[in-house]
Amino acid sequence: AALAPGGTLAIFRHRYAFADPAVEQAIGAAIGGTAPIEPDYAELALFSRVREEASHEHHEFTRERYLRLMQTFSPFRRNSPDRQAALLEAVGAAIDNLGGSVVLELRTTLVLARA
Repeated sequence: AALAPGGTLAIFRHRYAFADPAVEQAIGAAIGGTAPIEPDYAELALFSRVREEASHEHHEFTRERYLRLMQTFSPFRRNSPDRQAALLEAVGAAIDNLGGSVVLELRTTLVLARA
């Protein structure tokens, strides 16, 4: 209802994933986490000419860089300070055991939908 007739809705999504499934498993075990929630774009059925574009880039993260990134994610920030400290310690130890760095795949998706 907020879009003018003929307007375009643009949805950007950035998702980090581990490039190596073994790393994903090791970090997942350290956090005892759950799978990320995938967005539901069911409302896009109301639009015409829906187009999705995606790109993938790989970036190496040192232990320190990854722990700083992790602290920006809302699932991490919803924890108590004590739990956050425990998570940082566990994930830091997992990264140390993996050689001190991890490679992340940044998946960027753009969805365009015409009203």
